[in-house]
Amino acid sequence: MYDPLIPSPHIKVGQICYLPKDNNLHTCKVHTQPLPTPYSIDLIPKWRQRCSDVINIRISLLYLLKSSRRDSLFTWKNKEEKTKSNGISSAAIAHKRHLSSHHQPLPTEYQTTDQGRAAAEAYYSNTSPATDTMASSAKLTLQSALPILNSPHTMPRLGFGIYRSPPDICVASCLTALRSGYRHIDSAQFYKNESEMGEAVRKAGIPRSQVFLTTKVLSAAGSVDKTYAKCANSVQLIDPGENGYVDLFLVHSPNSGAKNRKEMWLALERLHAQGKARAIGVSNFGKGHIEEMKAFATVWPPAVNQIELHPWCQQREIVEYCNAHSIIVQAYCPLARNLKAHDETLVGVAKKHDKSTGQVLIRYCLQKGWVPLPKSDTPERIVANADVYGFELDEEDMATLNGLDQGERGAIVEAILRKEVRKTKKPPVPSPQALTLPFRYTFIRRQPSRGLI
Repeated sequence: MYDPLIPSPHIKVGQICYLPKDNNLHTCKVHTQPLPTPYSIDLIPKWRQRCSDVINIRISLLYLLKSSRRDSLFTWKNKEEKTKSNGISSAAIAHKRHLSSHHQPLPTEYQTTDQGRAAAEAYYSNTSPATDTMASSAKLTLQSALPILNSPHTMPRLGFGIYRSPPDICVASCLTALRSGYRHIDSAQFYKNESEMGEAVRKAGIPRSQVFLTTKVLSAAGSVDKTYAKCANSVQLIDPGENGYVDLFLVHSPNSGAKNRKEMWLALERLHAQGKARAIGVSNFGKGHIEEMKAFATVWPPAVNQIELHPWCQQREIVEYCNAHSIIVQAYCPLARNLKAHDETLVGVAKKHDKSTGQVLIRYCLQKGWVPLPKSDTPERIVANADVYGFELDEEDMATLNGLDQGERGAIVEAILRKEVRKTKKPPVPSPQALTLPFRYTFIRRQPSRGLI
């Protein structure tokens, strides 16, 4: 009988083992010796490893020591010796690593056999940047791009936002961005600067095919034909001429209702079929909104979902859904509108790398696999925001920033947390007795609209 307060000779600091939990196999690393309290173990579930999240859990020492299946449940880092003594084949261990399709193999540095290292290298070299963030983060450059679903075209990993940038300033800001190396600009009908974005591209002298331009439609016009005409006009403002096009056209918001969402999407599909929009997507959509589109969409899933993302609003549920369906996740407000520039945790990470807080936030988005769209009209900041490829946030930095998530409370504009499309229900018919009772009034204070991005 093992005493739960005595350290086990089988589990040591720094060892890698596999922990079965909820019928899935997770990777664990012991980081402290047993105390008079339960073991403290870093549990890194493989389905969250791509986001570099670390969940600290405490596993009962009594469970670890008294489990009759202890040796068969765990595989230590020196697993070759254990497998010889216990008679477990290497094939069985390899099978355990892939109990589910979303499991990833351990990184190369944790592999102890040539076969394991070769398998890990092959896996991470073939993984797309959208799902494998930490493994590819060191290779990022200003020219890095993501493949677009069902399209031969690609999207630059770093974009430049021009939210509500005044027309007289917008052209100058876009020119500064293009001369600094940006090749991706994000506008919208709501911003009222679509033509200025196109003018800047022409003035910069860069071939149209080398710049990725995005716009969005916020409201339906009353019919698919009218909304299509409205969107086609935006294309002409951005890229005049018979062969004008935009690289990406988005439905700006789901808040206008199911009927208008359908109308706008069908108009964008027509634009896409005619080659006037190379890709179409959505913005601020939740899982329910995207699932709803299956009933009428010819183009599904949308190529992009643009949502508010930064360490304080990570919207993990909708991000995981988009990743599972190969939907590119664009991050607006990646700088949190500079409202968190003095956050102690963020400042500490910035000082560690001798970078600005804005540069850390943009690099964070890139390593998460998102496409950040930082906005600025200050030339110096525009240039600095593109200078994020000379350093890399390590796993500790990413875990620290991941820990800042405040869920819906951390949103500056709009959070898409569990926002499902629900059918409206008819109000109940009051009973005759209720009609004779005095009326009661309930006053609800509405929050002022915080606008769109």
